[in-house]
Amino acid sequence: MISRDPDAVRPGSQTAKRIAGYAAMGAEVTVVLFASLPRFLPVLWRGLTTVRRGWIVTAQDPFESGKLAWIIARLRGAKLELQVHGDFFNPAWAAEAWHRPLRLALARFRLSNADGVRAVSKRVARSLQDIVPADRITIIPVAVQPAAPNATPIDASEVRYAGRFTSEKNLSMLIRAFATAASAHPAARLVLVGDGPEMPRVRAAIKASGVVDRIRIDPWTNGPAIGAAGIIAIPSLHESWSRLAIEAALAGRAIVMTDVGCAGEVIVDGESGWVVSPGNEAAFAAALTEALSNPDEARRRGENARRAAAALPDAEETARRIVAAWERL
Repeated sequence: MISRDPDAVRPGSQTAKRIAGYAAMGAEVTVVLFASLPRFLPVLWRGLTTVRRGWIVTAQDPFESGKLAWIIARLRGAKLELQVHGDFFNPAWAAEAWHRPLRLALARFRLSNADGVRAVSKRVARSLQDIVPADRITIIPVAVQPAAPNATPIDASEVRYAGRFTSEKNLSMLIRAFATAASAHPAARLVLVGDGPEMPRVRAAIKASGVVDRIRIDPWTNGPAIGAAGIIAIPSLHESWSRLAIEAALAGRAIVMTDVGCAGEVIVDGESGWVVSPGNEAAFAAALTEALSNPDEARRRGENARRAAAALPDAEETARRIVAAWERL
């Protein structure tokens, strides 16, 4: 396995525990960290001198890691599996950097030549349907363990986002939408948990919002991301799945999100949350307003979300499905 996640080789991390779960299912897994381009040749050399015919080389993305996996698998007579953890073929993803269309073209070639592809959602699988034969695609979501019960009462007036502060998360839109919704709800508050390169833009958007005293930024912690918030907001332009949405759903919280990731698959508009089109600020503000105005409806949709998320495979079942996909290869 070629991973770009340092936690994959960090004992005790959640990622390392997931990989240990594959061993519990009978798989023998060797993990190599490919965190930067200077590691390309060392990882390539290790693969060429270690991998044997009949092995599976799996990479956690179809880009640079996928290129390494493709070279090693083809030269050593191994099977190639590529994992797709992002909604990469969403036009919004390609528009974020000038080089992404070229990277996508190369990824398309490697995906079309892979022996197997793991997609983390039906949305991602649909984006691959013109690239990869359907019988080579396995849909296996990333398992999210339910957070421990929160002793603090749920605060129906708190809206919360937790995660990276990056451009695709569209946090400036969330702040403006919250300001609109908050005008009718004096007790409403927005908590943004995390950090990232968009922090200056986020602070500027807060300053311009007109409700500075009702928006707070908290640092990321290893505890539950959702806290006591009654409403979880996910304003992203693209997501492959959204672990935040699933964690919130497992806790029975109301979810207001854009039509990305697990929206439509787990979080369904009108049933288990509020879902609006990406980038639609007016619709997002209206959804927040409705969630704040109707706590009974927010609780109903949150409970429906909990039931939908509870039907997803847990960590053990996810590991079993991953190992079964390798066995098929």
